[in-house]
Amino acid sequence: MHEDDVYELGFSISDSVKSQLEDFEPSLIHISVPDCAALALVQYARDCEIPLMGTHHSNLPEYMNHYPGARWVGHLIAHFLRHNFNFLQVLYATTPYMRQYLIDTHKLDR
Repeated sequence: MHEDDVYELGFSISDSVKSQLEDFEPSLIHISVPDCAALALVQYARDCEIPLMGTHHSNLPEYMNHYPGARWVGHLIAHFLRHNFNFLQVLYATTPYMRQYLIDTHKLDR
């Protein structure tokens, strides 16, 4: 397996990335992976008063239903995603069905 073929979970953003963001001066920050690094970006955006938007790509909590003994993890992931998504001014879903699912299941109507 090539090292570029592995997903690494982010936990923060480095000072180098913060410096690059400051140089770039974004007018909007888009979060596509709601991990711990995204929470660091949320804090950066709040500190700099930059609007946040995101896209929902995968229903990770539902995936846990297909792994024996992992259903409980889905509940934790759902709470973590909801926590992340609640910081966004706008959240886009990939399909009308998924949009309605997020509204009905997670009370995310953005």
